[in-house]
Amino acid sequence: MKFLVKILLLGILISPSLMATKPGYYNDYAHEMSKKLYNILVQSGYCLDINECKKKEYFLYTGTNDGLDIELYGITDPDVLKEIANILFMAFKEKNKQMNISLVGYQQSHKDVINFGLFTKKAPFIQLILEGEK
Repeated sequence: MKFLVKILLLGILISPSLMATKPGYYNDYAHEMSKKLYNILVQSGYCLDINECKKKEYFLYTGTNDGLDIELYGITDPDVLKEIANILFMAFKEKNKQMNISLVGYQQSHKDVINFGLFTKKAPFIQLILEGEK
């Protein structure tokens, strides 16, 4: 019985992390794109370097089988948002519109968004959905 409980607890701990990452075909490309986004944040003064940006969780990204999913947190400068959107439009064009790109932005920090409530989430203030031609 103790063994079964340990396995169930391990499954509960691992399952959310697996669902959160959804690795897929575009995982490497998502990592490549993240470097470009980190550079924009560093150049814009949101953070001193990439490591600080990661610690502050300004964005989370995932490469899926269909494309990229990106969530922004606390980035509200219109010029920075425009630059990020331009990078994503260029990526979409570079891949001949054969991938999906989803960008969702929240005015609050990642911590504030996830701590808002157990069954509720703050509404995004920006959304960009690029659907590929398949």
